[in-house]
Amino acid sequence: MKNQIGIWLDSKSALILNITESEEKLIKVKSEIESKVRFYGENKKYTRMGNLFIDPEKTKEQRRLHQMKNYMQEIIGHLKGATDIYITGPAQTKLFLSQELEKKKSFSKKNIAIENSDNMTEKQICAKIRKYFAQS
Repeated sequence: MKNQIGIWLDSKSALILNITESEEKLIKVKSEIESKVRFYGENKKYTRMGNLFIDPEKTKEQRRLHQMKNYMQEIIGHLKGATDIYITGPAQTKLFLSQELEKKKSFSKKNIAIENSDNMTEKQICAKIRKYFAQS
């Protein structure tokens, strides 16, 4: 039985369309990734906390990476049992998801396709995913 899954994602949210022979199911996943973290007193390349000067860039990057991995794991949790996976979206997030899927042995034999796309409405995203699977 075919279980085709199409994903449109960026760093804010993901739409996952699961297409089987009998039904379609649309799942929305919201990201917890912070877009801009600011510390009190931050207006330079460093933060002043009391008499200490701290460079928070490494901490910010580690926090963002951790949030991104949690977001990817949540999406991957919805891909169980997929035969074909189609990933699309406007940003680099889709490449990060692709790299996470390559690390998993359970996805090594799956058909995975990646394509760039712009921001679209929910209906446009579903139509694009349906069209992709109709052609393949």
